[in-house]
Amino acid sequence: MKFLICGLGSIGQRHVRLLKEIDPDVEIDVYRKRKLGILINDDLSVEHNVDLESYYDIHALYNLEAALKNYYDAVFITNPISFHIEYAQEIANSGHNIFIEKPLGNTLKGTNQLLKTIESKKLTSFVGYQMRFHPALIKLRDIIKKHALGHVISADTHFGEWLPGMHDYEDYRYTHMAKNNQGGGAILALSHEIDYAIWLFGYPKSVYAIGGHYSDLEIDVEDSADIVLKVPSPIGDISVRCHVDFIQSPPERFCHIIFEYGRVKWDYFENIIYVYNSKDKTEESFEFPDFKRNDMFSDELNHFISCLKSGERPTVDISNGLDILRACLAARDSLKTGKVVIV
Repeated sequence: MKFLICGLGSIGQRHVRLLKEIDPDVEIDVYRKRKLGILINDDLSVEHNVDLESYYDIHALYNLEAALKNYYDAVFITNPISFHIEYAQEIANSGHNIFIEKPLGNTLKGTNQLLKTIESKKLTSFVGYQMRFHPALIKLRDIIKKHALGHVISADTHFGEWLPGMHDYEDYRYTHMAKNNQGGGAILALSHEIDYAIWLFGYPKSVYAIGGHYSDLEIDVEDSADIVLKVPSPIGDISVRCHVDFIQSPPERFCHIIFEYGRVKWDYFENIIYVYNSKDKTEESFEFPDFKRNDMFSDELNHFISCLKSGERPTVDISNGLDILRACLAARDSLKTGKVVIV
């Protein structure tokens, strides 16, 4: 297979490594603009002054229009969020399938046209919400669907991590996460929590958010947000709360679900799910000792490649990604206006 990757930062390099693990004969071109020689490993450690083309055995291109005249099984968009829609439209116009890193973008402008182009050309598209491939979240979804604890009453998803510590190899002030004009901010940059909340509990009727720039971080975006999704369910509208922040150190990440007859808590860093059944007065836990963070990225790539070959619809295509983006932008609007936003 042959792929083009637009952007060779940490996630771009991760995809290069994993694609080569999946298919040692894969051909990879990369579209580059900055030409930085920084090797970024899976653990985010770095090596400087590395010839990345030679190291990865890839071919660098510096003109996207010319590159898209070549044949690729798919094109990966791994550059800053604010460029996603623009690049995706150009790639879709060229007739190439698309893998676009999350979130879909930082604005709805151009998204309807992008969706129309993808549908009219019958292209396969995928948005990189790899958390849907985490075995713990898959288990949570199974617990919810089986109804052994009854209906969901409410839920909390939570992720907080100190922004300067996320990528030690770069100055956080110059990352896309820190800049409004590049699609930064806790809501968009940490939108995995909103995505998997919607995947587990359903799409919200409305969104309300409180937050802002509370820390002394040198950024022009929100560093913390508490988002309430009003989600319809068989027992009435329920509250699903999503907390995201760039402040916490050490980081914390969990999902807590209250059911009619018990509760479930997943701790991301302990990598364990605790289940309490109040009806049967029982407790149990599920651990995932063999799980490695790279597994999610590998599984999503295998899923995407399988869809390319079979023509099946991916679990998170552009249409799904657009729904997630609408919810995220509704949260940002609510943050600014202080009002409930209907979605």
